[in-house]
Amino acid sequence: MSQGLFGGGDCQGVPLASRAMTPSGTPVALTNNRVKAAEVAIRIAKDYEQNRGATVIDVQKLHVTLWKMLWEHGYPLPVPCIGSSDAPVDCDLLSELDDGELRVIEVKGRGSRGSVSISEKQLNTFELCCEASWLYVVWNTTQPGPEELWAIQDPRRLDWAYTGGIRRGDGPQPPYGHEAKFEIGWELVESAGAQLWVASTEQSLANPLHAISHVELT
Repeated sequence: MSQGLFGGGDCQGVPLASRAMTPSGTPVALTNNRVKAAEVAIRIAKDYEQNRGATVIDVQKLHVTLWKMLWEHGYPLPVPCIGSSDAPVDCDLLSELDDGELRVIEVKGRGSRGSVSISEKQLNTFELCCEASWLYVVWNTTQPGPEELWAIQDPRRLDWAYTGGIRRGDGPQPPYGHEAKFEIGWELVESAGAQLWVASTEQSLANPLHAISHVELT
């Protein structure tokens, strides 16, 4: 088992090109040299936030749980109805520091670089949480690397292009797979955001160290 940023790992014998790495140096083993980009991106984002000293809660697909937690933090949502499957919010991670700083994080992963797509619920969450909302994008999740973590604070301000699907508005939740989608290009991710972390190119199988660059976003 990996021992973290300065510890050894259990990855001896695994080709470097078949592993994705998290900021603390934990290898994410790939199946047949590939893994879903989203899985690697979530691992990297969670690891980065934990390295910041934050408590991280994974709320993927737990829309009602997210709804309840945002309501408890004072965001202007109706009182959550436990058991409802029609919660109007969606993100991947809630990250909170001891001083109360909250990050509501949507995570996207791409095998190399490419456009980033979100759902209407995710866009609504950006608009609800304003400066507490963050978009984390990880490049090179299925490539030999290096993996890169980019972040945009308050991504509601970006020029999201509608690409299709049923707009919810104030109506009921559209059928699964038919929700409205919005998209930005990878160039906008990098011009509007900041690189939080990049995997080191000088790695060893026994001691996979990685440089982490913390960036204060405003």
